[in-house]
Amino acid sequence: MMRIKLILFLLVFLYHNTFGSLLFKIDLNELKTIYTIDVTVYNPEPSQCNADYLHTADMSFIDTTRINELMWVAISRDLLEDINYGDTIIIFNNDTIANEWIVHDCMNARFNNRVDLLQSKKGLYGKWSNIKFYKK
Repeated sequence: MMRIKLILFLLVFLYHNTFGSLLFKIDLNELKTIYTIDVTVYNPEPSQCNADYLHTADMSFIDTTRINELMWVAISRDLLEDINYGDTIIIFNNDTIANEWIVHDCMNARFNNRVDLLQSKKGLYGKWSNIKFYKK
């Protein structure tokens, strides 16, 4: 019985001094809010955008010769409460779309909890659910 108590004491002591001290070294400013959203793709064309389809909501011009290189996104308006135009978001739990994306546009008010990737018609295409991202 004494041996079990000694082993338990050593385990608790080692855990506290090894891992317990790490908990106090976490910088709370470094913690990120993780968002879980659906992701879709949109193309800069009148049927998917407004009449001025080559300008985003922040008035950035979409260079149609390099759309897929821009890494721009539109976010739903509910996400605009925490995320601003020009912010970078990092999608990290899907190999196809995992990357850093820059927010330049917002989606129609009927969409919630969604991110739209700006792509050409020959670029990436699809819909993904339960995607995770955080603001850089």
